[in-house]
Amino acid sequence: MALHTWQTQMSLAWIIFVISVGYAIGPTSVAGWAIVTATALILPVLLQRFWRRPEPSMSESIRDSVR
Repeated sequence: MALHTWQTQMSLAWIIFVISVGYAIGPTSVAGWAIVTATALILPVLLQRFWRRPEPSMSESIRDSVR
């Protein structure tokens, strides 16, 4: 659960950072804002796609089977 929370926090921080930098630069066209939006979504998509959850430990497997 902690890994998922960390990924969410990292993704939100990245999105806020990119949007704030985009706002500071001030793109004047829809295409400019589309580029900012696409850049903001790159890291969260990559984290969700390629960062796999670790395999459960033996004690976690036993605990889950007992439930």
